[in-house]
Amino acid sequence: MFLNVTQADRRTSTVDNQIATGLFYTGPFDVRPQDEIGFALGRTHVNDRVAEAERLQNAAGLGPVPVQGSEYVVEVYYGLDAYPGLVLRPNLQFVHDPGGTSQNKNALVLGLKVAATF
Repeated sequence: MFLNVTQADRRTSTVDNQIATGLFYTGPFDVRPQDEIGFALGRTHVNDRVAEAERLQNAAGLGPVPVQGSEYVVEVYYGLDAYPGLVLRPNLQFVHDPGGTSQNKNALVLGLKVAATF
């Protein structure tokens, strides 16, 4: 299991905090003892000062710009120990309110990480 919490200076940072948690399991199958499966959840929050500036910009007729809040991500992955020193990790992510705004469509993202150790 893991938990990552990041808090930035609210006076200066566009993104003021981020939280990610999840779990992973090594050896999900007897025949694949080095493989890994994982699941994670995350939230990235845009500073409330940024959101207030966006609201003021819209009120002043300088918009429209989307007012940002939080972005949420869910990810599942499988780490395939393909060869000694080579790991392939396909993943699937669902992103709710990309960029912290509901004006952006939710996204489904397919990825692949390749890690080689020499």
